Amino acid sequence: MALVHSLPRESSAAPLAGAAAPQPCDLDAPAGMPELVFCDEIDLSIHQFRHGLRHPPFGGRASIAAELDSARNAKERIRVIRSMLHIIGFTCMTCVTLQLIDDEIVRAFFLNCGVSPDFFQSYFRDGFHRIDPRLASVSSVGLPIIWDLGTVHDTLRRGSDPVRGRALSAALDRHGMRSGLMFGMPLPRTNLHTVIGFSGPQPSGDWIGDSTIGQAMTLGLAIHQNTNDYVRALAQQNGTAMLSEMQQRILAGLAAGLSDKEIAQRLHTTSHNVDYHLRLLRKKYAVSNRAQLAYTAGRLGLV
Repeated sequence: MALVHSLPRESSAAPLAGAAAPQPCDLDAPAGMPELVFCDEIDLSIHQFRHGLRHPPFGGRASIAAELDSARNAKERIRVIRSMLHIIGFTCMTCVTLQLIDDEIVRAFFLNCGVSPDFFQSYFRDGFHRIDPRLASVSSVGLPIIWDLGTVHDTLRRGSDPVRGRALSAALDRHGMRSGLMFGMPLPRTNLHTVIGFSGPQPSGDWIGDSTIGQAMTLGLAIHQNTNDYVRALAQQNGTAMLSEMQQRILAGLAAGLSDKEIAQRLHTTSHNVDYHLRLLRKKYAVSNRAQLAYTAGRLGLV
């Protein structure tokens, strides 16, 4: 039997059908929404070519990764993925790499697997990532999980934010994500954690057996191996790309232990201007003091 974990089910779980759920616009947006980055397929191909990363992988992932490597563009890549999903029995796949600071998601990098970006934007905008029991489980248990919408709905109903929970259940239902498999893996020596999910319209997860689990994990690991070097590079570049040259130099001075006055002298500007940019940066990264900002800048690779 495959080593997997299932979300706990309560026998008295209320059925989802017919349950009224608020629309996402009815929810108060939580503070600190992660920055969302949608990976560009052309840049992915260029990165792989320049760095010689299109090498044959090991084990049973060889043929799958070879097909992904041979895809000439995003459209063909999605066609390959969808074809494999159809064979396995799923209809949808998601692949997202989360960048974490003190267990808080600060960025999310999405690979184009054919899922509408609107779903991901609403997922993080409405704070679903903070209450999703599937995401919490793959982060804490470390095993693949099998889930179904009834169990997710029941867990959310008993949680700390049942209103947002009903909205998440309704969103999954609307997108035909009613049962599935999810697993995660950290990228060694980074603060990145990749989560790969498979889902389908079946109301129960009982259909997901050992063979289905094995095939799904083979596909997911092949995609992960095919893209993780690119995501690592993108994560390192993305932080500084969102900052002005002045902000990058101020952060470098902060990390070096300089005072506002010393940073201002180094940059030939005023202490008031340095303080202004530091306030903007503290707000941007949701921290309250200089030490936290310096720590965050280091963890994100900004300095």
